[in-house]
Amino acid sequence: MKENNDKKNIIKSLDSHNETSLSEIQEKLKSAEYMNSIKGMSSTLSQLSKSLIDMHTSIIPNALQQNMELSSSLNKTAKIIADYQKIIMPNVIKNSIETTSKLSETFKSIIDSYDFSNLINIAVSSKLQSIMDGLSKTITSLHIGDLSGYETEYLNKRFWVIPYEYEYKNINSLTKLNKNDFEKKMIKHFTKSRINRIFSECIKREERKDKKQILRQIKQNYFLGNYSICLASLITYVDSLTLQLIDDNSTKQHTSHLVVDSLHDYYLSHDTYQMFLKIEILKNFYDKLYKNNEQLKNPQSNIINRNLISHGSKYSNKQIDTLRIINAIWYIQNIIEETNLLNMFVYDKSKQTKYKLKNKEMT
Repeated sequence: MKENNDKKNIIKSLDSHNETSLSEIQEKLKSAEYMNSIKGMSSTLSQLSKSLIDMHTSIIPNALQQNMELSSSLNKTAKIIADYQKIIMPNVIKNSIETTSKLSETFKSIIDSYDFSNLINIAVSSKLQSIMDGLSKTITSLHIGDLSGYETEYLNKRFWVIPYEYEYKNINSLTKLNKNDFEKKMIKHFTKSRINRIFSECIKREERKDKKQILRQIKQNYFLGNYSICLASLITYVDSLTLQLIDDNSTKQHTSHLVVDSLHDYYLSHDTYQMFLKIEILKNFYDKLYKNNEQLKNPQSNIINRNLISHGSKYSNKQIDTLRIINAIWYIQNIIEETNLLNMFVYDKSKQTKYKLKNKEMT
């Protein structure tokens, strides 16, 4: 009975989506605002493929072998999602209506043709419902938010988080800049008064006196142009920030930067799209900063790397690199305050290099 209800609910959701949303989408696509915000669909859609893969791995292996038709259908759906991402840019936005309809029909055909009662994992049905709900919300929302997946990807390429005192609504303008122009824009953006403000805010948020002192000294050296000293010191400070998210008694505290992955996974499964995008930016930053496959001798990468700097293999005396890290520190502090997950993660011994919430839900 539960399987049939799940199936009916999914089909009802799809039917409602097809009846009401497509005409609304046609109207909304006419607005410049929506053409910008719809770019955020790319990030959501990229997670749908992951959800499909997760659904595969959650099904009992024997059940998968017995149900090749479902497996094939899901693989085809994942391909459609991947194709959809490729056509989501504004210059071909008109194709989104047709593809949205096609994707909805694909999900519906999977549900219509498959008997969920043959599968022990009712989670498959629930997962499809969750995927379809997420897709429908993304497509039918007039304004997804001030931050889009398209912009998070751009910031990722530039190895930046959201610039300090830069309004979300203006971030889209940055995506038109190449790397050199972007860096010039950032150096110009961070005026002396702005640098003073960002340091003041970071120092104010820090509770420990010794850390306040190191930030004050970094600030002094920044204005003296001693960027190598600043960067090496800032890297060690970044190390300390994620420690606030894990339990004091948690083992493997030196790997606390990996908690950002757990934070990302948490918001991926919760209905907080804008927070998810903001943490995705943070995850992209940490992935690059803590990349661990660089040669310690004769390193070739031009990207700031925590391991290379902390091991004394490579230093940078670039102003832009120092700005990048102090800006990230301010951003990380904001995320920690906004998520309200202080001391909430513990090392997961069953999954090495992973952290998990102490409780199932946020408290």
